[in-house]
Amino acid sequence: IHSKHAEEALLHSEKHSRLLFASIPHPAYVFDIETLDYLEVNQTALWRDGYSREEFLGMKASDVRPVEDMARLNEHIRKISAPDETSGDWKHVTRDGRVIDVEINFHKLDFDGHNAALIIVQDITERRRLEVDLRQAQKLESIGHLAAGMAHEINTPIQYVGDNIQFLADSFVAFNRRINDYALFTDEVNRTDLFQARVDALKTAAESDDLEFLLEETPKAIEQSRKGILRVATI
Repeated sequence: IHSKHAEEALLHSEKHSRLLFASIPHPAYVFDIETLDYLEVNQTALWRDGYSREEFLGMKASDVRPVEDMARLNEHIRKISAPDETSGDWKHVTRDGRVIDVEINFHKLDFDGHNAALIIVQDITERRRLEVDLRQAQKLESIGHLAAGMAHEINTPIQYVGDNIQFLADSFVAFNRRINDYALFTDEVNRTDLFQARVDALKTAAESDDLEFLLEETPKAIEQSRKGILRVATI
């Protein structure tokens, strides 16, 4: 009688455990740590991965991992020692070939005499996508700030380069005008006796053009323009 009650209690406990397992809202699996064979799977995992129960129980834990994750999986299984641990982030391959990002919680247990592991999986694909989008947006924002900073850095030297070039252009007109006057003056000196009148006219014209100022400022404008061009080249 006691044996019968114990057997009934055990069956009730197993049934209760399986009901609890089935009620887990996330995909959940149990696999043999030695062989990696799947021993149990809940309906949520079947819905998400697209397999039938029969297909899933004929597979191994390695079958849902991408090829590039196999070395990591084998190493992880080899190091399993603690009764409970969080395995972290992995990738799963669904029946239709989609690769999704998952977060796995790992728990060792005895399952029908098997040294087994219970895996509860949370799909974090959308979260990862949002994180990637956020990082991309942050990069674009940083590029925007960098571009604005560069525009400011470039604008200042370009502005005084432009101003100085305009100054040089205006100065050249005045220099050219006065050079023509001196050429004409030299020619007239050789042909006429209007020497004093022309000298006075040249002095007046030179004062009008402020040649002394131009002679002082033109080298400065050239040097500033040179530095501005070097700065822009550096940027």
